[in-house]
Amino acid sequence: MNLDSILAVVAGLVGLPALWSVVIDLLKYFGVVNDGTAGKWSAGFNIVTLIAVAVLVNFLPSFDFAGVDSALAEIAKFLALLGGYILQIFITNKVHKATNIYSFSKY
Repeated sequence: MNLDSILAVVAGLVGLPALWSVVIDLLKYFGVVNDGTAGKWSAGFNIVTLIAVAVLVNFLPSFDFAGVDSALAEIAKFLALLGGYILQIFITNKVHKATNIYSFSKY
């Protein structure tokens, strides 16, 4: 096991941590993750990432970490955009109901 190569791979990951962040936010929205526990979830996901990288480096040394990480970054971007759009729809609807705005088409 080459610890330096494992740490180099983990340090270079950008897409996977972004995806973990979006997943944690989605889990918070659906009530799976409670307020104040996101750090624990993130630490757990980071441990899973470290173990997965260690296994892949040792048993599949030709694995394309950069390519997979790039794809995961795109997935994270898409999920964040989709989540923002969905929240925008719900928030706009609640704002209109809260302000009780009447349409001018009634008159």
